[in-house]
Amino acid sequence: MVQFLVEISNELELSIREVVSNLMFTSGDDENPLPENEDLVIDVLKNELILLLEDTQAVHNQRNSHVKLEDMLSLLRTQNGIISRFIKYLKNRVEMANFMRAKSFSSEGTENICGQEIEIDEDGKNGKQFENELDPMDDIGEVEGEEGEYLKKKRKKINTVSFEENLLEEVKRAFSDVRMNFKEYESHVDEMFNRQLAALQIVIDDMDVEEYNRFASARRISFQNQSPVSLVHSSINTVGDSRKRKRAPPKNNRQLLNSWLGYPPIVGEPAQVFLAFLAKEIISEIVGWALVERRRLFPAEGGPLRHCFYEEPLRRNKRFRKYGRLLI
Repeated sequence: MVQFLVEISNELELSIREVVSNLMFTSGDDENPLPENEDLVIDVLKNELILLLEDTQAVHNQRNSHVKLEDMLSLLRTQNGIISRFIKYLKNRVEMANFMRAKSFSSEGTENICGQEIEIDEDGKNGKQFENELDPMDDIGEVEGEEGEYLKKKRKKINTVSFEENLLEEVKRAFSDVRMNFKEYESHVDEMFNRQLAALQIVIDDMDVEEYNRFASARRISFQNQSPVSLVHSSINTVGDSRKRKRAPPKNNRQLLNSWLGYPPIVGEPAQVFLAFLAKEIISEIVGWALVERRRLFPAEGGPLRHCFYEEPLRRNKRFRKYGRLLI
């Protein structure tokens, strides 16, 4: 079973809160969400992930104690929306990786992208700083910024198979192993998620240029390994302080998440990517429900989401009301 390490959890609290706060902001809450809402989201996130990992190990305990992607997928097969968005996320990563490989710069001050020349200004910028529509790549949130730089470093020659393409193929094999139809999940339409996106778009439309720039910057943050840890761990005194630590402090948000969860035995890159994606999705769904609830009751209200908007959708959720869980 997953052994949750309380000392590590406390030590990483500030860093986790920083990530969660940013993800709440990009999901529709205020840039500085109310502390009680932040506490609620963190508690639900921790509970969902740890119980999922424990259930996965319990179901597959006869085979081994490690957790693979197919083990998690088999338990989440009814979560059509989350799984379909995971597939979209992977496909967008492939598209961005291919884009970065095809991108080259000429010496004439023009940028050659897939055979097209685009003029750039003296500062090397092209396009507006502010856009009032959701960027289609924003749905995944990790292909720009840090991950964009990461993909540049991993750029390979054209016509070679990229890391992201291999990752997608591994995920398809995991679907096949547990007899889940990849294409059916890929084509799934999540109406509730579309309502959340519509409510989020209204929030974005009301932002000024500075607010939007901060919002766009926050969208680059995730629990994937391309997002660096932004805060120094707190200096809480623990029993093990006098002993030499066996593990180095996390350098990116995926390591941060795994440390916070007590280093669960996740095996394989697909499983690591999925767990990090799932963590972000849980936050987005909780905030999205709260945003839709406020839009339904008080469409003109702005600012931080009130706590009642978080509590009411959870109260109406039959699974959460009965079991205290969202996923299983």
